[in-house]
Formats: sequence, structure tokens, C-alpha cells
Amino acid sequence: MLVVAGTAFAEGGLEGSGSSCSWPRFRGPDGDGTVTAGAFTLRDRDIPGAPAWVVDIGAGYSTPAIVDGRVYTLGNARGQDTVRCLRVEDGRQLWSYSYSAGTGGYPGPRATPTVQDGRVYTLSRDGTLLCLNAQDGSRIWQRNITREYGAQQPGWDYASSVVVWNDLLLINVNSSGMAVSKSSGTLVWNSRSAAAGYATPVVAEIAGRTQALFFTESGLHGVDPATGTQFWSYDWVTDCGVNAADPVPFGNRILISSGYGHGSATIEISGTRARTVWSSHIIESQVSSLIYHDGYVYGNDGSAGSGRSHFRCIDPNTGRERWSAQASGMGSLIAVGPYLVLFTERGRLTLAELTPDAYRPVAEMQAPRGTYWAAPVLCGNRLFLRDTNGSLVCYQFGR
Repeated sequence: MLVVAGTAFAEGGLEGSGSSCSWPRFRGPDGDGTVTAGAFTLRDRDIPGAPAWVVDIGAGYSTPAIVDGRVYTLGNARGQDTVRCLRVEDGRQLWSYSYSAGTGGYPGPRATPTVQDGRVYTLSRDGTLLCLNAQDGSRIWQRNITREYGAQQPGWDYASSVVVWNDLLLINVNSSGMAVSKSSGTLVWNSRSAAAGYATPVVAEIAGRTQALFFTESGLHGVDPATGTQFWSYDWVTDCGVNAADPVPFGNRILISSGYGHGSATIEISGTRARTVWSSHIIESQVSSLIYHDGYVYGNDGSAGSGRSHFRCIDPNTGRERWSAQASGMGSLIAVGPYLVLFTERGRLTLAELTPDAYRPVAEMQAPRGTYWAAPVLCGNRLFLRDTNGSLVCYQFGR
């Protein structure tokens, strides 16, 4: 029997459906790359041989968001970004909304749509912040954070996905973030003009208070999400200004990782102080965010287009490696129940046990030819893979 995020697949038939699951934002329901419900017991017959459907959504790097049987996507073609709403079952388009947008050096948008309370929030690579009606795609409001709010566009353009916190939208721009009203898009608080980072904000309880973590070009900053008041900062300057992997909070500690030979570190927060617990080159994650589970961190040590790449499990309190598995090029990963879904930029997907004891692969499959920088999305019995040229591929398990 195969169970994925509360949806069961038995030899005699299918229980539940892909339409009952939810992946409403970047990195899933809790923004940490994990779905904790359910479990996998995978047999060879459950591995799909061909996609259920493939849709061209335009170039880009964002992952899909999925709510109530609908897939929300963002891509670029012919000088326009297009937000699309597709049916989970067959990929049929229900609505689309387009606006003028250049392609950029790496073509297309980077941020993932965020869906909450019947609204879809998106951010383009050049600063268009949108709120659309999730049902029909009609525009509720639109802002440009560069022209209107003085955000400084980084070298590889805006990449932060929008995070909803109470009545605010948090965005990783400027020196230590920005917040706008989710109802109107009006500015609530801002930080000084500076090059943005590429990671998505993470909100967590750390050292006794709620903090928004902004991993910017200059380093990591702990901020009051309500006011923008900065509690502390930690310098972490990477070549090319690329701090892209989301910070990983656990207790009063936070693990960060960057590529370009910079490495990883765990820092500990106490009041207004951030001190280094350890720092090493154990995981150098250029883009892909890491996963924390039961006291251990799993991530990809690799850069785009390089032959040097490994998936690793480490102890975040010491930086010591528990296991390593060779991959190819940059990789990404999510966790579903007791399993890791490991995905390389060349489209090789491996299901492995989520354990620090050893690398234990269970099953493998190969996606269609392409370059995959976006992390996989697994929702119900459906797996979604997006390549950089614009193909959104949906696989269905247990048919």
C-alpha cells in the first residue's frame, strides 16, 4: 500500500484523490519542504512510466502551488509573465492573467505563487507584485516594489516568494526585508535600500519571540515581522551576492548555506546576539533549500552545471556528516512522510528513506529531458516537476 500525505493507494484501487491535498506556497504547507502526514510503501508497479500530462507554462524557475484541485503557476514567454490556473486532473487551463515582463539573464520568474483565502500572490523577477482572485484570475491589486517602494533589484532579479503573516505579505528585499498589506499592497514597513537576497523569508519562534528571517546579500537578519525592527544580524557575504537557500531554524539555532565555495554555518541566537556555533564547507548549496527533520538536516551540496554534487545528511549542531550520496549537478529535495524525494537538475528523481543512519534509496525514475532547478512538488498522488524552459510535468502514482 502507498500512502502520500494522507492519500492512500491500495492494490484494489485508489482511496482519496489529488484534489484533496494542499501545497499552497513555496516549499509546501509549512514552508519547510516537508509533508509530515502519511507514509510510502512503494512497489515497482506504482512508479509511473509516462507523465499524466505536460503543459507549457513559459520559462522560469518557480514551483507550482496547489489548492482545492487547482495548480497555480507562473512563467514567461514573448515578453509577458503569465499566471495560470490549471486543473490538477488533466492540466486544462481554467484562467490566465498576463502582464508585460522582460525575460532577464536567466529567463522568467523565480518566485512561487502563494495562495491563501481565495487570493493568489505573485512577484515577478522585475518587481511586479500581484494579488489575483484565485477563482477567476481577476486582478484585485497590483504594485511595483521597485518604482513605488524603492526596493533594489539584485543582480539576478527578485526571487523571494511572498510569505503571508497575519495581515502582511513579507518579501525578502532591501537590507532586511519589506512588508505590505495583503488586502491592498500598500507599504507597511521597509528597510534601507540595499541589494536583496534570493531566499524566501522564514518566520519562526526563536529565543522567545516571533522572528522573520531574511537572508539577504549581506547576511542573515532577525526582524520583528510586525514592525520591521531588527533584533540582530549575522554577516554572511557570498561571491556574486547569492544567498538563496532558505535559513533553517531549530530551537534557538539557525543553519545557513550558500554556494560559490562559501559553505554552511549554524548560529545561535541570544537576545540581540548571533554567535557562530560552527562553520565549514560540508554543504555548499547554491540555490536549493535544506530540510530539518528530527534533529538532522538534509541538503544538496552542489552548484548548477557542475559534476560535483552530493546529497548529504548532517548533524546541524556539530556540522558532522552522517551520510553522503553522489548526484549530478545541482539538486533539490523535499520530504514526504518517512521519505526524501531527491531530484537532480538533470531530472533523476530518487525516493530514499528519511533517516540519518545511512543513505537508503528505495526507487528511482527519470523525468523528460530538460534542466530542473525548481524543487519537486508532491501533492496527493501527483508529482509535479518544472523545467527551466517551461514544461510543467505531472505524474500520477498508483493508477
